[in-house]
Amino acid sequence: MSIFKKLNIERPSDLERQAIRNLSPERVGRFTASEIHKIMGKGTKGNEFSQTAYTYIAQKAYEAVIGYSEMGSPYNGPAAQWGIDNEPFAIRMLSLQKFEGVFIHPDLRLAATPDAIDNKGQTHEIKSPYTFANTTRYLQIANIDEVANTTPEYFWQVIAQIVAAKADCGFLHFYDARREIIKSICFEASQIDEHAKRLIDRLKEAETMLQSLKKSL
Repeated sequence: MSIFKKLNIERPSDLERQAIRNLSPERVGRFTASEIHKIMGKGTKGNEFSQTAYTYIAQKAYEAVIGYSEMGSPYNGPAAQWGIDNEPFAIRMLSLQKFEGVFIHPDLRLAATPDAIDNKGQTHEIKSPYTFANTTRYLQIANIDEVANTTPEYFWQVIAQIVAAKADCGFLHFYDARREIIKSICFEASQIDEHAKRLIDRLKEAETMLQSLKKSL
C-alpha cells in the first residue's frame, strides 16, 4: 500500500508536482535575503553556526540536490496577509514600482527580491506591522543601529538585498497602513560596509558546509 493510501490523501497530480518544482526556481538552493538572518547568529559551545543556521543550510543543500524548494504552509497568517495587502499602497505612496525580478549574486549563493528598486538602483523593503504593539515599536526606530537591535532579521535582509543588487544604498520602510504613515530608514553603503563584509564571510562559510552536505546526499 502506498503512503498516500495509508494517509488517506490523494497522490499529487503531475501538474501539482510540476508546480512544486517551479516554485521560485531562482531561489532554489540559494540563501535568500528574507531568511539570511538565520546564518548570522552565533553558535554556542564553540560551534561555528547556531542550530537554526545548521537547519537552514541543510534545507538549502537538499534543495540544491533535488532542484526544487520545500513546500511550506499554503496559509498566510493574518500578519503576513496584512503586509501583502498593504504593500502596494506603500509602494504607490513612495512613487515606486513593484520589483518583479530576483537578484542573483554572481559569486555568492545569494538571492534577493526587494519590494522595489528606484531609478538609481537603490533597494526598497517595505514592512507593514500588523499589531498595534509592533507598529508603535517600529515607528520609534530612528537609524540602522536601532534596526539591528530591534529587528535583526530586517536589518540583515536589507543588507543582503544591497549586496545582491550591488546597490549603493537601500531603504527599509515601515508603513502604518491605518494612518497611511511611512517611516523610512536609509542604509548607506558607508554605514554598513563592515556588516556587508561579515555577511559575505558568513555566506562563504555556509557555502563550504553546504557543499560538504551535498557530497553526503
